[in-house]
Amino acid sequence: MTPEELNSYRFTSYDDPTDEMLEAIMHEAAEEVRHNNAIIKENFERNLTEVINSAFAAQ
Repeated sequence: MTPEELNSYRFTSYDDPTDEMLEAIMHEAAEEVRHNNAIIKENFERNLTEVINSAFAAQ
């Protein structure tokens, strides 16, 4: 399935996705979630390190 075909599909009550379409949609969604989670984890770890360093510096 081409990206154009995937991006042109819209969920409606009249047209169910094929198994191939549904698999591609779910795969793309999972990739996006993994990417967003990696960014969130990096931000969390950086913020946590800053808080810890600030707490030790205040002592």
